Amino acid sequence: MSDIRYIWADGANSVGVSNEVSLPQFKVNGYKQRANEISLSTGNYSRLACDIQFVRSMGYYLIQIYIPSSEWWFFILLLRFLNFAPVF
Repeated sequence: MSDIRYIWADGANSVGVSNEVSLPQFKVNGYKQRANEISLSTGNYSRLACDIQFVRSMGYYLIQIYIPSSEWWFFILLLRFLNFAPVF
């Protein structure tokens, strides 16, 4: 390849996940960085890519999505039952 070739400047340390960045519904499970060379009809090209894997936070999903869409009376009955349930 005689054109521009991209490489990660700091190798394996070029990509990092900051603890200050967060999403309410997801957590970062991991990431993988890679450098590719592809061949197209117009020539060979160099690419840099970073794959980030997310995991859904089930607590957020239950509170924001599942509970509001369920029948509200079921949860009222459940809460009443738990209030009067014997403690072992």
